Amino acid sequence: MRSALPKDILPAPDKSADRSRRRIGTSEVAARIPCHPVTVQRLINNDESFPQPRKICGKNSWFEDEVDSWIAAQPLRPRKPSAA
Repeated sequence: MRSALPKDILPAPDKSADRSRRRIGTSEVAARIPCHPVTVQRLINNDESFPQPRKICGKNSWFEDEVDSWIAAQPLRPRKPSAA
């Protein structure tokens, strides 16, 4: 019969940091950038700096803070002048 190891020998990994991080889906990422959801897929495939999604039940999800950091790192582009 195998004896159980005392729990104090190997501390449990601290997962509280990941639990407090909010996950967002493709449509919310697209709304934050702002762009079309298909463009999010293009960013995944073509932009190495874009955060890679985690698959959960076959759907892409990102940690909100990773997407916000990527957005903050993007250079500002001037808006096109509107035709009057």
